[in-house]
Amino acid sequence: NLVVEGFPEPERTHKKPSYISEDISYNSSFKKNFREEILKLLSSPNVGSKSWIYQQYDQHVQTRTIVSAGYDSAILKLNDEKYIALTLDSNSLMVYLDPFNGTANCAAEAMRNLVSVGAKPLAIVDCLNFGNPEKSDSYWQFVEAIKGLGRFSHDFKLPIVGGNVSFYNESSIRGRNDRINPTPTIGMIGIIEDSNLIINNHFQREENIIIIIGQNDGNLNGSEYLRNNHQVIHGKISAYNYTKEMNSRTIVEELNEHKFILSCHDISIGGFITSLVEMSLGKNLGAELHLENIFKTKNLNLEQFLFAETPSRYIIEVSKEHLESVKMKLHDKVEFSIIGKITEIPQIRISSEICFEINELENIWKKAISKYMEE
Repeated sequence: NLVVEGFPEPERTHKKPSYISEDISYNSSFKKNFREEILKLLSSPNVGSKSWIYQQYDQHVQTRTIVSAGYDSAILKLNDEKYIALTLDSNSLMVYLDPFNGTANCAAEAMRNLVSVGAKPLAIVDCLNFGNPEKSDSYWQFVEAIKGLGRFSHDFKLPIVGGNVSFYNESSIRGRNDRINPTPTIGMIGIIEDSNLIINNHFQREENIIIIIGQNDGNLNGSEYLRNNHQVIHGKISAYNYTKEMNSRTIVEELNEHKFILSCHDISIGGFITSLVEMSLGKNLGAELHLENIFKTKNLNLEQFLFAETPSRYIIEVSKEHLESVKMKLHDKVEFSIIGKITEIPQIRISSEICFEINELENIWKKAISKYMEE
């Protein structure tokens, strides 16, 4: 009796797909032109501006939009002088390589998007897109992704208040059966109690100091850099780590409450260099980096520093006047690196050999999608 005794539960089998090879990691064995690598990465539709898409819709319904699309999160004003922040995130490549950690890290990235604009995360919605659940490997992807999202939700005490599941996203073309990558899309909403706590995502003033919060583990597996630039899609991705995520989030919130953060951006798809470029575009300000100590003390090379997508990291801008106070608050709480300063000259200078005009970067970044859609 379905009414009295519930509903039938299908007995599905799930099995780890054969393509998952945890022992394979990317090993760079040839010299690269990092200037060309950066430009190629910025031209990826996954990294570049999404303005071609969102500009086709009304972004200012009822004129409540304070920060519109294109930032880490959009911000809308409520009637009681409070604000809500909204963001969406997905990374099907990371989830393909590791559904549990990929999904948990995707949710964590959505959380960092809210924190980066000064919001306190409140709740989650999801849109879960997968292949045929009657196939054991597709169902395994789904089961592991649900476990990862549940782990994140439990850890941060953020309820999942709505969502949907879409299965059977596969087709047969020329006799070959193919499915989409497992694609959980995470929506998240946060609250900003005071307009003074809203953080800008773009650099604000020359001579201010640039700091990275969080540890770079140097892992390039699953990165957009490897996929887009080198067609490498394998390896073990960085694991979800609640402690590191919470520590980084807490210190960013604390610094913001003391009005020390002038701008902030999380580090995610595309790695550090993508976030740095996006922060430079708003006011056409440049950046001069000093990375010698990074390579001496962090056991990283330039490729890992620029392109690794290690979770739980932020870039923040602070004034020289507040630098010592910021360092005192960061000390012993979270790993951090002072990497350079903002410049009035609209250039990003990474080293004596790697220098870009902001206009050059912006032109490539802005056309990442439109160059395909307007051909």
